[in-house]
Amino acid sequence: MKLTNTGLLLMLLAIAISCAQNDEVSVESGTNEFQPIIESKIDYSQINVLNKGFAGARGGEQLLVFPDKEAFIQTINELARQVDELDDAFIEFYKDLDEDALNDKEQEIGFNEEKPLTDFLEYMGFASLYQQIEIEETKWLQQEELDFTNDPNDHFIDGENYRVVLNADAEVQVGESIYKITEDGFFEITDGDLESLKILDAVSNGRISLPENVIFVGNDYNSAARVTASECKSSKSSSGEVTASQYERRIKWKVKHSTPLFGNRQVYAETTNYKKGGLFGNDWVQYRTYCEAMVYGFVSGLDGECDTQVDFNYNQWVWAVEYDKKSVCHKIFVSTKTRPGWVKGYHYGAGGREKASVLTW
Repeated sequence: MKLTNTGLLLMLLAIAISCAQNDEVSVESGTNEFQPIIESKIDYSQINVLNKGFAGARGGEQLLVFPDKEAFIQTINELARQVDELDDAFIEFYKDLDEDALNDKEQEIGFNEEKPLTDFLEYMGFASLYQQIEIEETKWLQQEELDFTNDPNDHFIDGENYRVVLNADAEVQVGESIYKITEDGFFEITDGDLESLKILDAVSNGRISLPENVIFVGNDYNSAARVTASECKSSKSSSGEVTASQYERRIKWKVKHSTPLFGNRQVYAETTNYKKGGLFGNDWVQYRTYCEAMVYGFVSGLDGECDTQVDFNYNQWVWAVEYDKKSVCHKIFVSTKTRPGWVKGYHYGAGGREKASVLTW
């Protein structure tokens, strides 16, 4: 049973947005090449690096420590803003170049739109999940044929700006609590005890009794069980590739329902463009071209357990479009979980290839 339009407005934060934010960044004058000046609004004095005293299962030896949720959210949002501004400024500076020339210029000057992320890590002296995935993805792009079933970028933590503030074991301290994020939800060590964090590395499918200072919050916001049998879930994704008419072109499509550590649930569809043509002509690279993405479908109604459903962006056809971008993301905030087959996506990109996607698990 569908809700009315009024019910939909109450049920969903149904604001269709691109995953990017557009602001301005100043560019140094008197040069023929792109030399941006980025002003960071991050209050570094609030953020500390804590040595755990041991390495986690994936090698994390440090934690970033934020004073509160507001500082944590402000930092990841500010990092996203800097990346988006830098990329937009690069495109604007070379707006007279066509697609091929723009991609060539990027390689020629070594432009990296994610420089604000690496600058943040260098300043903090912190080894992050972002760096680990970047290393793994660089090796992955050196394949003769891309194996999208093993794409390191398909980590359950979404967004490079989010990965930057987590260690390799997806851990962070906010206030007095240490959070360890998993595919099924997150553990919270309420008193920040590092010995309790060491114990969590031994958790196998949640089949141990947790210390009194540790709670588990599942992606369904249910702390009573770590894994539920219900098909009504969150933090599920589907992805794959489509080969373009030019053989050495690909799009990767992804559709996901996500529950972040803090903030609102979201559904999104993402299109990423790939071509062969690294520095030596054999590696795969993400490249800039026209691309589109749209997410739409159904989530649970007010019952919250998918016994009823409500639509979002269904027959409204609001989508995200980018010119000269490596990827495009269309995101909509929602309040409830979903079932397999309810969330759908549309993707268009490299070589004019397109895909209609469905979120299944």
